[in-house]
Amino acid sequence: MKFSEFLIGLILLSISTIWKGFVLTKLWLWFIVPFFGLHPLSIPFAIGFFLILRFLSGYSEDNRDTTQLLVGQFGGPLLILIFGFILTFFL
Repeated sequence: MKFSEFLIGLILLSISTIWKGFVLTKLWLWFIVPFFGLHPLSIPFAIGFFLILRFLSGYSEDNRDTTQLLVGQFGGPLLILIFGFILTFFL
């Protein structure tokens, strides 16, 4: 693996982790805060919470190509965010 590939992978991993933290803050704000009265999450706290959940779940990457990984890292959370937003209209 070239250093440039490693660096690009590290940057994409960082961006996807921040993206997932953002998605978690929105879902938390929409569903947890109103029902349980808890405080909203900050993005750094949500990223930490996401990383803990990922660690505890024993997450492992399978051998997918780069396009599938990017779609999974960014498209999946986007669909969850859109679906969660739609659900807020039915609460």
